[in-house]
Amino acid sequence: ALRIGDLAYRAGAPVSDETMKHMILAMRHAFSRPEQIGRLFVDQMALAMATHVAENYGGLRPECRPIRGGLAPWQERRAKELLSSGIGGSLSISELARECSLSQRHFCRAFRHSTGLSPHAWLQKNR
Repeated sequence: ALRIGDLAYRAGAPVSDETMKHMILAMRHAFSRPEQIGRLFVDQMALAMATHVAENYGGLRPECRPIRGGLAPWQERRAKELLSSGIGGSLSISELARECSLSQRHFCRAFRHSTGLSPHAWLQKNR
């Protein structure tokens, strides 16, 4: 397994990364209004940032396997129940994934495949 020291960068060297810049700006804007953000948004942004760093600086190659399907009906129902229960703002991706017996990454992809939206976007739309 790769370690943080294996990342392809020179310590102290400036890095210009527009994708990371925009993700950081989105997080900064969100944290300036903490009453309007939830844990799901923060989790999804952290996952996106970690994936971006791993792929662009750590040599991680994304799996190109096609997603065969989304969530099983019981998983989609359970995830939507949890999101709709009013605790959506305090839920994390790891809690939703655990309830559906999936990894965080697989849960996010499968949820989007099933609903057409990320968990955070689904929550915002259905409030």
